[in-house]
Amino acid sequence: MEFENQDDAKGDNPANYVAAEQVRDIAASVFHTLDNKSIQHLIYHIGLTILDRFPQLTEVNFGTNNRTWDTVVEGTDGFKGAVFTEPRPPFGFQGFSVHQEDLAREKASANSEYVAL
Repeated sequence: MEFENQDDAKGDNPANYVAAEQVRDIAASVFHTLDNKSIQHLIYHIGLTILDRFPQLTEVNFGTNNRTWDTVVEGTDGFKGAVFTEPRPPFGFQGFSVHQEDLAREKASANSEYVAL
């Protein structure tokens, strides 16, 4: 996370501090609310929501290992569900950044699917 005023990261002014627990709760809420199309789609909307809730942040950065569960069996006749196996070792690292400019663009766009939680 990048604060507009770097001193706010120290927590001396509680009104401008962003607690990790609050960011975690936003991520969980967006994860359970959003119809996830991809990890990139999910992370982008988590970032937008964090920036919307905490305007003192200028940017949010994410890093993930590229780990995807492998499908072994899809649903069968009359039954829904699937069986998965442990993912193969990661084949890379993904880095994402979402900026206040991204949030402003989404809010200004008539076609945006971003909805503040």
